Amino acid sequence: MSTTTMPAAQPQFALGGARAWIVWTIAVTFVVWLFNVQTGYAIVNGSVQKSLNLSIDQIGLIAATYTWSFAIAQMFSGALLDKLGSRKVLLPAITLVAIGVFLFAFAQSFEMLLLSQVILAIGSSAGFVGAGYVGGTWFGMAKFGFMFGLVQLVAALSSAFGQAGFDFALANWDWRTIITGFGIFGALLLLVAILFVRNPTEIHSEKQSIGQFVSSVFASIAEVLKKPQIWFISIQGALVFGLILALGVVWGPKLLLAHGLDARSANYATACLWLGLAVGSPMVDKL
Repeated sequence: MSTTTMPAAQPQFALGGARAWIVWTIAVTFVVWLFNVQTGYAIVNGSVQKSLNLSIDQIGLIAATYTWSFAIAQMFSGALLDKLGSRKVLLPAITLVAIGVFLFAFAQSFEMLLLSQVILAIGSSAGFVGAGYVGGTWFGMAKFGFMFGLVQLVAALSSAFGQAGFDFALANWDWRTIITGFGIFGALLLLVAILFVRNPTEIHSEKQSIGQFVSSVFASIAEVLKKPQIWFISIQGALVFGLILALGVVWGPKLLLAHGLDARSANYATACLWLGLAVGSPMVDKL
């Protein structure tokens, strides 16, 4: 039996060059887009509630459906990116988010809203992780943490100022028009991603059946879950970001309204959550 090993694949594109920044910018734009769809729900959910005659419990359930679907789907996004690369994961992800946005914009029932959130969440689960993956593969793993921090910096700033933009837009257009505009932007982003998004080094994976591939993904996840530090970091991250997401997407404005603030002031105050996240994000890697 031959013991000859295959030579390491050489990068097709230079790491850290112009092409790297183009791909990174597309990935981050995807994150900014989906983050604003998420946080925009905090602004438009009152209008959605009135338009479709929903109860406050239903509005909360819509947000919870997104959160739980996102949490489950994101368990697999990292392993899929490692095995398939950015192109085969991010392009379908952008497509799913665009479909979810359009479903949300044209929803005529509570059930259709729930379906839109599931589709949105599955696509969105690859967004933030995908942007981090692009930073690591295109700029080198030594810069992975810092590049990931930059992703969150841009995303958090966009959410902070995006909420103010949503507030302004809602004063001039109805919520369906606003969400439809986000869907159109997503379709354009998908076209740009098709042209540019790929890995710097081609990923060559062995041929597997669907069953073997799914098993390998679960095996990769199980391997990571054996490490105690992963559990510690995951719990800490879930508590911090879960709280920010819950307050920033749904409950922040409602809690502030209940304590006497007017709607605009409540929305601006909620945006400060995202400003705080933006300030801390680039520092976390060093800490």
